[in-house]
Amino acid sequence: MFLGVFLTGQVQMKRRIKINGVVIIIGVTVIVFFPHWIIRHSFSFLDNVLKVTGVSLILLGQLLRVSARGYKSENSLGGNHLIQDGPYSVVRNPMYLGIILIGLGTVFFILELWVAVLFAALFIFRYLQLFISEEKILLEAFGAEYTAYKKRVPRIIPSIPSIFKKEIYTYLPLKLVWFKRESLSIVLVIGLCLLIEFWAAVKFNIRRALIPEALTLLVVVVFLLIFILFLIRHNGENAK
Repeated sequence: MFLGVFLTGQVQMKRRIKINGVVIIIGVTVIVFFPHWIIRHSFSFLDNVLKVTGVSLILLGQLLRVSARGYKSENSLGGNHLIQDGPYSVVRNPMYLGIILIGLGTVFFILELWVAVLFAALFIFRYLQLFISEEKILLEAFGAEYTAYKKRVPRIIPSIPSIFKKEIYTYLPLKLVWFKRESLSIVLVIGLCLLIEFWAAVKFNIRRALIPEALTLLVVVVFLLIFILFLIRHNGENAK
C-alpha cells in the first residue's frame, strides 16, 4: 500500500511538471502578444511597492517549496510515514501554497492586478480535483491518523495564530542541499520575470525606471539571502 502511494505520487508529480511547463509557455506567449493588456507599465511609488511585494512572494514561495520537498524526501520513509511537522504542521499542502505565492508574486511583480483573478480561477481549475484525489489516497493509506491530521491542520491556507505561535525555523526548515532539486525552477521563474520586466521597460520606453528598481530588488534579495542563511543555520543546530 505504502509503495503504491509513493509510486502514484511520483507519476502525478511528473505529469504535473509537464502540464505546468505547457501552462508557462502559453502564459509567456499571451504576454508577448498582448503586453498592453497584461503587463503593468506604470512607474510610481505604488508600482515599486508591488514589485518589492512580488519578488518577496516569489522567493518565499520558492523557499516553501524547497523546504516542503526536502523535508518530505528525508522524513517520509518512502511513503511509509505521514509527515505532520515541519512545513506540514501549518498546512497539509505546502508545495501548493508555494505555487500560490509564486503566482501572486509574479502578478504583483510584472502584471496587471486583474490577472490575479485569472490566476486564482486557473489554480482552482487545475488543482482542486488533484487535492481531492490525493487526499483520498492518503486516507486509504493512513486511515484515522490522516483523518485526525485533516482536522488539526488546514489544507492550504495557514491560520495566522498557528504561524505566530511557533518559531519560523520549525515550520520552514532549510538545508543547502535541498535547493538542488528546485534550483532550475527558482532560476527559471525569477529569470523569466526579470527578462519580461526588461523587455517591457524597453517596449514602453520606461528604461529610466530600471536602475532604481534594480537597486530596490537587490536590497530585497540580499535581505532574503540573510533570512535563508538564518533558517539553514537553525536547522543545522536543531539537527545536532
